[in-house]
Amino acid sequence: MIYQTEKNLKDLSESMDADAKAKVEAALERTKEAIKTSDTSEIISARDGLNAAWHEASANIYSQSDQQQAQTGEQHAHETGESEQKESSSSDNDSGAVDADYEVVD
Repeated sequence: MIYQTEKNLKDLSESMDADAKAKVEAALERTKEAIKTSDTSEIISARDGLNAAWHEASANIYSQSDQQQAQTGEQHAHETGESEQKESSSSDNDSGAVDADYEVVD
């Protein structure tokens, strides 16, 4: 768990806010110190604290990611809407249907 948290911190530290990163780092250090002792309740408490800190930090990362995707999606929809509006103004009655002759071949 310590290894995975350290790896995630290294990989995701750029997208974390400073407060969340500090909480995770503090909980990580507490967990490292707890492992050095033989106090099972302290180890479990430190582990739970690390899980809680990481959960909070990852929730912030994902919410930031969702906001960025929503902004990108709105921008794309706006750009697409403008191009569709230009196309619809050039052919107002075009429903996409094509009038064609066909022949049935057996």
